[in-house]
Amino acid sequence: MLTFDQVSFFDPVKLYYPLNYFYEYYNEIRSEYDSKKDLIKWKPMHWDIGYLGQNEIAPEKYMGWSVAPILGTVFTEKRSITYHENSKILTNITKIAETTRITARVGLLSLDPGVELKWHRDDDNPTYKNHELLRILWGLDIPEQEGREAFIEVENKNGIERMKMQNNVIHIFASHNRHRVVNNLTEKRVVVSFDIISSHKHLNEIINQKDSKPIDRKFSKHPNNLKGKADEIV
Repeated sequence: MLTFDQVSFFDPVKLYYPLNYFYEYYNEIRSEYDSKKDLIKWKPMHWDIGYLGQNEIAPEKYMGWSVAPILGTVFTEKRSITYHENSKILTNITKIAETTRITARVGLLSLDPGVELKWHRDDDNPTYKNHELLRILWGLDIPEQEGREAFIEVENKNGIERMKMQNNVIHIFASHNRHRVVNNLTEKRVVVSFDIISSHKHLNEIINQKDSKPIDRKFSKHPNNLKGKADEIV
């Protein structure tokens, strides 16, 4: 029987069924992004930016990595949502994040062509007893180029797993595990990034489940009728 720390990536629909709606609405989200990309407000990302993005990064520290914050509750007790300027530009992402209740920290991440984020752990992430903070990266604008790819590698107790990053594909991993991200394309790569919390018990269940049905029955399958708080799930 596997345990959650022996795998690098988790099945999105098994983890939380409403993630399926990101797949279904990809075309609408991508269309809005394409039509408004020149309006999106970006800021440099860096190891020193802090989990809340509270630290300003000097221009000379730019490492080919940028973030466009959209919204977030950042796991606060009051759960009031902070809406960044981009939430009024990327309304489809904002709406789906709200209806699926995945609102802890939502934004776009861009990686310039030829850039590698070397092996690292996200040590500034909050930690929780018997629960895991998971990073979700969903491909939004990743060009297909013959002989080139953007990919992510994540280390677990059994070794390293590598996944090609593609449009409308979700990768979920525990970002305190060592990982690296590489863009070997000749154009920048853009993903939607958001965080979610899951219990170790739930993670152990889904990685040992043989069928593809979601285990957690506390949440409705329709995003407008959800029960509970998604970013504190199971």
